[in-house]
Amino acid sequence: MSIQSYLDKVISFIELNPSTRKDLQQELATHFRDKKSYYQEQGFNEKEAEEKTKLDFGDEKKFAQKLNNAYFPFRNSILVSLSLISMLFSVIVSFSLLTFQQIFPYLWLTIIIGSSLLILYFVRKPSRSANHRLSLILLLIWLNILYFYGYLLMDGLYNNKLLYVSLVVFMMALMLISLSQILLGVIYQPIELNLIKVNKQKRGIMVLINIVTGIIVIGVSLVYIAGALIFMPEPFIHLLLPLGIISLWIIFVIGEVKTKKIANLFRVGKIVLAIIVLSLFLITQINL
Repeated sequence: MSIQSYLDKVISFIELNPSTRKDLQQELATHFRDKKSYYQEQGFNEKEAEEKTKLDFGDEKKFAQKLNNAYFPFRNSILVSLSLISMLFSVIVSFSLLTFQQIFPYLWLTIIIGSSLLILYFVRKPSRSANHRLSLILLLIWLNILYFYGYLLMDGLYNNKLLYVSLVVFMMALMLISLSQILLGVIYQPIELNLIKVNKQKRGIMVLINIVTGIIVIGVSLVYIAGALIFMPEPFIHLLLPLGIISLWIIFVIGEVKTKKIANLFRVGKIVLAIIVLSLFLITQINL
């Protein structure tokens, strides 16, 4: 295997956006050339110098893992843990509902297990997280919406205080872990080029607001849509409101990134929209 093939293989295991990947590849190529030149000066021929250079850096996967950990410490371990714990959470909630409420959320359980397994697709090859960063972020946001729906399902377990509180804490831990991974990816490897110009602290605040408001707006809207499809005689008329709210939130998100002069207005709009949606949801729940 040539040094270039070795480097290509190393880079393929690292979660980096194209710009950073190119810079790292050039830096590694310089190190390899210097090391190869050193061995050639020691009397080794070109092929022997290449082999000794590769031996110094070690196995491609292990070397890439060290580099990946330098950019994203414990990233793979956290994502694997998130996947497994998500599945465990969904199983515990489902069988708790079966035990105490005689209902079993087959569809929710299937979707959350399938979504959790998709995380492993990105873990197997970290470069996928870089090349399909938006997909990974959307997947993690989607999981948070599923956790939120799981919280609604757990309402039937409220009388069993210990179990209910334990599951809520479990769910909050999952949400924090997934949100941390979203923030880590977006802050240090921004998708949108305009965000690269924003300092990390401000970028982190923007992303956090997007995540929290998105979970509230999209989560509550999806719950309303599910209820309308199940219980309303003419559900499609009732879908206009939640779909309109989701569309408005998307407009606010895009507007904040694409505009500078009125970015704060779009940011405030997202927050106000989320507060209104959450307030209406809580009022509805209290009146039930």
